[in-house]
Amino acid sequence: MDRGAPMTAHRLLEQMLELGIMLSHSRPRVGNDSEMSEVQFATMKGQPDYPDGLLSAARARAWHERYFSWYNFDHYYSGLAGYTSEQVFTGRHREVIVTRQSELGENYRRHPKRFVYGRPIALAPPDRVVINPYTPDELADQGATAAVNFPTMPLVQKKMTVTTS
Repeated sequence: MDRGAPMTAHRLLEQMLELGIMLSHSRPRVGNDSEMSEVQFATMKGQPDYPDGLLSAARARAWHERYFSWYNFDHYYSGLAGYTSEQVFTGRHREVIVTRQSELGENYRRHPKRFVYGRPIALAPPDRVVINPYTPDELADQGATAAVNFPTMPLVQKKMTVTTS
């Protein structure tokens, strides 16, 4: 790891601009800016074995290691069509779809009357998951903006323009 110059806010912003990352402290029309984090904490706190008080650092670390392992490898998400985040992230869900479809087909062959809507199809997870699925045109129609809400961004953009000219 390079321990040379410290990472400054401006260097971080320049890197994010270079990668095409939209920077924002808030999203349009969303009251809570940490929706993903709030969902994660709600899931965590809803666990039956969630600690009921302060733990030592070692016990807290051990609990979180078990929790995140479960969350990523064993927790099947309805929003991901019943796949784990690991399966979707690694692409293994494609193998699981084939197995699911095979099992569904076999069950349909054996008991077609149970499937009142016809032959079942194994679902795939969505191609894209977004928090605010609005296009810039839809935002403009509603008087909102997709512009970056980051106070130092104009300074970084100006600096990038000067250094690249």
